[in-house]
Amino acid sequence: MRDLLLGMEPKDFDVATDATPEEVRKIFRRSRIIGRRFQIVHVMVGAETIEVSTFRSGGKVRRNEHGRIMNDNAYGTLEQDALRRDFTCNALYYDCERGEIIDRCGGLADIRARRLVMIGNAAERYQEDPVRILRAVRLSGKLGFEVDAATAAPIAEAAVLLQREPVARLFDELLKILFSGHAAGCLVQLKQLGVSADIHPILTAMLDSSGQPESHIAADALRQTDRRLGEGKTVSVGFVLAAVLWPTAGMAAEAKRRRPQTRSRRHECRHQRCARQHRKRLGRAAALCRHHARNLGAAAAVCLLPRQPPVPPAGAATLSCRLRFFAAAGRARRQPAPAGRLVDAFPACR
Repeated sequence: MRDLLLGMEPKDFDVATDATPEEVRKIFRRSRIIGRRFQIVHVMVGAETIEVSTFRSGGKVRRNEHGRIMNDNAYGTLEQDALRRDFTCNALYYDCERGEIIDRCGGLADIRARRLVMIGNAAERYQEDPVRILRAVRLSGKLGFEVDAATAAPIAEAAVLLQREPVARLFDELLKILFSGHAAGCLVQLKQLGVSADIHPILTAMLDSSGQPESHIAADALRQTDRRLGEGKTVSVGFVLAAVLWPTAGMAAEAKRRRPQTRSRRHECRHQRCARQHRKRLGRAAALCRHHARNLGAAAAVCLLPRQPPVPPAGAATLSCRLRFFAAAGRARRQPAPAGRLVDAFPACR
């Protein structure tokens, strides 16, 4: 609803219902339940995936020692679910049967004022889910909203909580910032809101590139990415990440190259490398010697075996059994010599 009210094309549509995930799963055959902190259902309709979530009540919430919500699978009503949303602009519902917008938190007024407001106490909401800090950065930079003073005040102090978040989750949020189509505006918001740079390597590289001239490789890559996304063209995730991280990697390599090394340390590294190479060569030579020794032993054993005439088995008393045995022995004698004989093992001796 937020994007439609702003005249933007929505990326997708999410469905909220009072049905539990298990009930939704029974209705739609092509669906699956995902999530541990809060279970939702992904319903596949053709090539699209629609996210269906159940109204949350916020009653039975399990938190860790830092106040972060670890489990929020308590279901409730639409009014309770609206209070559990992060920002007022995201707490809008559209009733398809009545054709009306349901606003329980004043989101319509905030969208008209182009203002980003956190629902509830901002400091507590950041403690519940620190990733909301990055969402505030992305939404304010993408939509051009001004962050409310009460929403922005705790961000600088609560940004350290992001260090306890899973790296994969931070990576996903930072990718959304990079490929939002407004990466330049998001970088401005990162600095204005006081988000520190020692949270994730990509965030550090992004903040370093924001103060560089337009000719800088990272700044130019982000500007070209925003332009291509605005034109509806495709972009390469690998290229953008390489361009953003290139200056940081270059500085790290230069610092390592200029690190002072004593003469004894250089000689020690050279001697260790030579010793490792010699050990590898000696190991290959020893393995080759063992291989030839096994071949020689097998060949000598074959040559020293006496060729004795076949002896019929003790139980071959009848004439038919003896005939079958000597026929089999004759076929075995007519076969070529085994490959393990000495003359076969060493062709030069023939």
